[in-house]
Amino acid sequence: MSDIQHSNNAQIQRVPPQNLDAEESVLATLLAFPEDCFDQIQASLEPEHFYRKIHQVIYKASKDLSIKSRKIDYITIAEELKSSRIFNDAGGTAYLDKLMSIIPSSSNYMSYVQIIVEKASKRQLIEAANFILSESYEEKVPVTELLEQAENQIFSIGKTSDDKFSKHAEYYAEEAWDFITEAVANKGGTSGVSSGLADLDKLTMGFQESDMIVIGARPSMGKTAFVLQLCKNIAIDQKLPLVMYSLEMPGRQLMNRIFSCMTKINGSKLITGDSLSQTEVKALMKAQGQVSSSPLYINDTGSMTIYDIKNDLRRVRKSLQDKDEKAKIEMVVIDYLGLIRSSDPKMSEYDSITKISQELKAVGKEFKVPIIVLSQLSRNVESRSDKRPMMSDLRSSGAIEQDADLIMFLYRDEYYNPNADESKGKAEIIVAKHRNGPTGIVHLAFDKNNASFYNMSSHEG
Repeated sequence: MSDIQHSNNAQIQRVPPQNLDAEESVLATLLAFPEDCFDQIQASLEPEHFYRKIHQVIYKASKDLSIKSRKIDYITIAEELKSSRIFNDAGGTAYLDKLMSIIPSSSNYMSYVQIIVEKASKRQLIEAANFILSESYEEKVPVTELLEQAENQIFSIGKTSDDKFSKHAEYYAEEAWDFITEAVANKGGTSGVSSGLADLDKLTMGFQESDMIVIGARPSMGKTAFVLQLCKNIAIDQKLPLVMYSLEMPGRQLMNRIFSCMTKINGSKLITGDSLSQTEVKALMKAQGQVSSSPLYINDTGSMTIYDIKNDLRRVRKSLQDKDEKAKIEMVVIDYLGLIRSSDPKMSEYDSITKISQELKAVGKEFKVPIIVLSQLSRNVESRSDKRPMMSDLRSSGAIEQDADLIMFLYRDEYYNPNADESKGKAEIIVAKHRNGPTGIVHLAFDKNNASFYNMSSHEG
């Protein structure tokens, strides 16, 4: 027998974490003071939290009686359980007599409830570990899918019972009041993360916590340049922690574009290195220093699953909080949606995009961060006389339309009509969906030499 097998067998033979005294005390208190303590106990405990089967059965009977609006006491529980084999095998009413003989505590019972919940959580961890061990040995499930299953099992253990119940309106009233007072303090400014483009912020009020923001465009519209400008404005100018996932373009190429945006040096010169003046070299050195001191994180790994992204975000968050325990990631950017790999390769493209879209929305909620995700548009745009994108142009648009809080399309008429003077150096951000505000079109200036976007008014000035 290997050392690993011997160790596993030894673990199996151990008694799982439990505290029978705490279980008996809680049930005794429930029998003695049901009207005083049942609501508090049932808000924190489920039958499976108890270790002994007989305790699970008795507690479930009390919950069933409550659902039926019947009184909870010795007689009603005994009647509810008279046909239960587990109850009768454990002694039936004699076991209830034993519980009734325990001196209940009307003051400490919630401490005992906490002990029961903690022991149950440890048993769930053991169960999850055994599942991971068994599935790993079987080698039937792809490792990415197994990692995702393992993560879901472990993180579900940490969810408190409070997550399942309605909260009093006061809880949300306080949240809303904090939001309003912040908006008043800003005097009409952004209530979320500023894009750095004032005209866009006027319409969106900034990118809001937990929102999923979809940016769609046809090729050559400049969508990667646009999100890189947002990265520069947010992480470098505002010093807000931002993580960008570039699933297609290497990090070095992204940085060349950011340098071009920061220094206004033509991007082609940064590739060839030709004809760079001393002034431009100094500007690049300054830009490098600004980027190096900024909280900008780039992951150019390429093909990633949602699990990979969540795992990386936890690592970045820990790195930030090692320096400042209150620090958090303020923005996530993903370029682009179609390159996120499904954990189930057998899924159709539509089902895969639907699942990934829902999971991205959940990631935003978990990390309390707005997520910008780029999306390609269908070729139907090219067949229309007016090539401005519409919601129906999003690939697998049903799921994205439903999950997104903000949908924006980038359009440059100059690409389709290069000889039209009125289109030169202009871009449109079409806000097609805005869950929390108005839709509309934001007009920006575009400098194709360094792939930069500007507020129209400031560029003209």
